[in-house]
Amino acid sequence: MATRVSVVLPTYNERGNIAELSSELIKELKKAGYVPEIVIVDDSSPDGTGEVATAISKKNKLIKAIVRTERGLGTAVLRGINESSGSIIVVMDADFSHPPGSVPVLVKGIDDADAVFASRYASGGSMNTDFIQYYLSKLFNYAIKAMLGIKVLDSTGGFFAIKRKAIKGIKTEQVFKGYGDYCFRMLYALKPARLRIKELPFKYMPRRYGKSKTPLLKSGISYGIEALKLRRGGKMKNGGEEKSGNAN
Repeated sequence: MATRVSVVLPTYNERGNIAELSSELIKELKKAGYVPEIVIVDDSSPDGTGEVATAISKKNKLIKAIVRTERGLGTAVLRGINESSGSIIVVMDADFSHPPGSVPVLVKGIDDADAVFASRYASGGSMNTDFIQYYLSKLFNYAIKAMLGIKVLDSTGGFFAIKRKAIKGIKTEQVFKGYGDYCFRMLYALKPARLRIKELPFKYMPRRYGKSKTPLLKSGISYGIEALKLRRGGKMKNGGEEKSGNAN
């Protein structure tokens, strides 16, 4: 029996991307022999993303749309995970910066791992952006890796595949909150379980439509502070009401 793969897409102002992305994901997963499920979690986007998501979900039973008043990337990801049904869960951005064609590659990597993270910084990976943004992002990620003792080089990218059973052992409400920091909190929470976690390279692409919601320097400093608190055993902070969206 084919494996069901649930792709969680947290969205905020992705009206121009979401229908095309959902269609491409379904096509790529079917082509690879998987049963796809697309779970869109929209934070009441003012551009009408939620309405588009609802409309396409009514036309295609493989798509589920959740429009909520709550805001925040981490909680949107958790809502999508909880509402999904696949034995393998993929989380990714909804703006095409994470290529749909890379999703089956990540899922295939689960064959000999519990979680597979797509990496801009692993050998063969890249980031189609300017020099300063690339190296600042890389610096922040390497600092987080060193502070928390995690093996993943790209711990804030938010593009990964994970077995559902791997998530069951962590306190999800303490992990899935805030913005992109949820991703390295999850890796840190998974450390005691000694799971098989690996990275695969991918090419980070510019978004197709809309504007980025990630202030790199501000988020990098915030992530660094959160990583220090985790290392010192401090209380995990709630990242407030940042919108769902890319977290790089």
